Amino acid sequence: GQNRYGQIGDGTTNNYFVPFQVTTNREWKVIAAGFFNSYAIARDGTIWGWGLCGSGVGRGPDDRVPVRLDPGSNWVAISSSDYQMVALRGDGSLWIHGQNASVTVPTGTVARTTRLFQIGSATNWAAAWAGQSGVMARKQDGSWWVSGRGPAVEYLAEGPVSGDGSGMRRVADGFDPLALGVGFGTAVVLTRDGAMWSAGLR
Repeated sequence: GQNRYGQIGDGTTNNYFVPFQVTTNREWKVIAAGFFNSYAIARDGTIWGWGLCGSGVGRGPDDRVPVRLDPGSNWVAISSSDYQMVALRGDGSLWIHGQNASVTVPTGTVARTTRLFQIGSATNWAAAWAGQSGVMARKQDGSWWVSGRGPAVEYLAEGPVSGDGSGMRRVADGFDPLALGVGFGTAVVLTRDGAMWSAGLR
């Protein structure tokens, strides 16, 4: 694919039109691709990223090969979109990384965060999905939460009810999709009765 910012991971900015093996080792277990970045979790639980100024500041140097983003080793899930990535740790905490972090989670994050920043203090998150400037997440109790802006997430929020000061907003009770997809202008939801719904920009 496109490799303008090194998101292929081969150390260059050359575009590739055939599959390219990013590393020679076979110790990876989770991957996520954004528009300008790529991310992965290794089997030892470490988290890695490459592409658009992944570990730089602002429009600093791009990472053209995988770079470890955090010293921890208990990462279990990641989701990426155009300018950000959300990650779940084994302790149930939820984290964000990328240029849009301060737009998605304005409480406490810094603009263009180049480190993983915890979203609030809750440790009962079960899963999360990243859009371009929004996040949808589910807690272990089955409740759904959103943060950020754009119609893809705003239509689901019933107001700021998070008790940890993170800015996450709880979705009304009864929202329990089988699957979903989140973008900047649109969210698509598959309900358990087989119906498909969407909302967002026209």
